Amino acid sequence: MDLDLGREQLVVVGASFGSLSWFDQELPADSVVLVEEPDVIERRGLAGFAERTQMISRLVAAEYQTGLDADALLAREPGLADTRLILPGLEYAVGAGARLAERLGLPGAGWRPPRSSPTSTGCGCSPTGSGWPTRPTNWSTIRRGRWSSPGPTAAGACSSPPAVPAASACN
Repeated sequence: MDLDLGREQLVVVGASFGSLSWFDQELPADSVVLVEEPDVIERRGLAGFAERTQMISRLVAAEYQTGLDADALLAREPGLADTRLILPGLEYAVGAGARLAERLGLPGAGWRPPRSSPTSTGCGCSPTGSGWPTRPTNWSTIRRGRWSSPGPTAAGACSSPPAVPAASACN
């Protein structure tokens, strides 16, 4: 991969050791600022891992899983204003990455869920009517290979999928 990235021009919000190891072989030295939860940095020994990589210029501790305050992060880390790319490294970092991209005026997915999002139905039914739950409620059940659905809502079971915006409205 040949990317024209300068120092600290890519912010990766959350990541696994596997993906970071792969990126380290492909990305220029010191091109990445890694943003991770403070407790994850400590618990997983991420500071030592970051020191052993060429691509990670620095590690920034920030709570993003419960909502990233992009303004507070940029006030504390003004160098992030020069970022050219933002990459959510884990599925639960997508919202934080989108918020940061939006705040920096960079292209991104946007952080509001689309109206056709499974979570926008307000219940655990599939918006497509497939019968598969859209959000599991019991992770131990899922690990054993069985899905658990929240069941019907106060108004009854989901009876129809939500309205899907026209394609032009999604652009």
